[in-house]
Amino acid sequence: MTERLDALIDSARQPVDGRSLAFFRIVFGAILTIAMARYIANGWVDIHYVEPSFFFKYTGLEWVAVPGRTTLYAMAYGLCVCALLITVGLFTRPALVVFTLGFGYWEAMDVTNYLNHYILVLLLCVELLLTPCHRVWSLDNLLLNVDNRPFRRPQTPTIPAWCLWMLRIQIAVVYFSAAIAKVGSDWLIDGQPMGIWLASRGHLPVIGWLQGFAATPLVFSWAGFLYDLTIPFLLLWRPTRQLAFCAVVVFHGMTHVLFDIGIFPFIMTAASTLFFAPNWLSRGRSQVVQTVARGDRKYWMRPVMVAALTLVLLQLVWPQRHLIYGGNVLWHEQGMRFSWRVMVREKHGSITYRVVDRASGREWQVPPSRYLNMRQEAEFSGQPDLIRQLARHIHSDFKVRGFDVAVRVDAPVSLNGRAPSLLIDDQIDLAQPVDDKWILPAPNSRARSSRTGRL
Repeated sequence: MTERLDALIDSARQPVDGRSLAFFRIVFGAILTIAMARYIANGWVDIHYVEPSFFFKYTGLEWVAVPGRTTLYAMAYGLCVCALLITVGLFTRPALVVFTLGFGYWEAMDVTNYLNHYILVLLLCVELLLTPCHRVWSLDNLLLNVDNRPFRRPQTPTIPAWCLWMLRIQIAVVYFSAAIAKVGSDWLIDGQPMGIWLASRGHLPVIGWLQGFAATPLVFSWAGFLYDLTIPFLLLWRPTRQLAFCAVVVFHGMTHVLFDIGIFPFIMTAASTLFFAPNWLSRGRSQVVQTVARGDRKYWMRPVMVAALTLVLLQLVWPQRHLIYGGNVLWHEQGMRFSWRVMVREKHGSITYRVVDRASGREWQVPPSRYLNMRQEAEFSGQPDLIRQLARHIHSDFKVRGFDVAVRVDAPVSLNGRAPSLLIDDQIDLAQPVDDKWILPAPNSRARSSRTGRL
């Protein structure tokens, strides 16, 4: 056992061509640069953080405040500049640190802005910080080494193999978790929510006509499940690598066209190159130097490897924490975030709060739109913890005006085409401490079949 462990550690420390990692850093940085520039140009800073009067907070991060408009735009432009520096490799590590902290704060300001790929961005930034990605194809490295010596072919900088292993496992975890999340009757038997999504996309060229076939949603659902389950292995295995990469381009190209899910398809396409042979960019040109430079040794230090291993192990366990809660995670949402359950539910709710004055018995019906903008209202309506968070805010708002009130909610919610059912017990005062039964059980009816149209 000890010998095998030593062999594994030796393999992890084996120097490999670093340009594969550098290529990913460059493309990843370019994606972030374009994304931040697009975010600013589309006015999303105002929509997400200036227009709303109330913001949902993560547990433990209630202290995260939303600054004024000028500061928000300064932060957005700063993130864009940091992403550009990551791309060109100038002050790469400081730029990664600032971007990670800044982007993390940005996303912590309001839970309704949560997206799986934003968490992936943060994790990839942290993991790049653990690697010597700044030492390969780096502008600052080139500037620091300019001299008047005659031109000599530069040696190919190396990185320890575990740097690529760590990033590969991260991407594989996203795929495997997404595949596990699809195991169930909604996705694999009833073809939902794929049927709901495709029904509204018949206008798209080339692929829009496919939604006219009854079997299309189920075929797409199974294709997505099998893709997520197998693509990391197919990318790693040399005989299938080229075909697998073509599948990556087609799959994520279609998801971008069909669902417009931001930068996620581009990140996953770029990350697929990490599964190639480390020297895929240098074949036929320079040879990798197999000796370890003194500057490389510090990246093999035990604390860095332990940090990488810890991050990897956490990624294997954390996405499955919903099993602790039991029930249908798509319904109660406990353990839903940070679990890579990518596009597995279509959930719609109609939320109305009933505010009752304890002294007089007077009752008010309070729509969420009094406190939220349209985007926030659409995002929060199927998430019980956010519904309760707004209820506590409504209670505080009425308390400031001199009322001691109970706050209850009518929350009929539809999951994957089912008839609406109450998500939360409508007799519970959400402003007070609640027991574990305040979220009602998920409906046990089948999803609306994509093939027969039944409920």
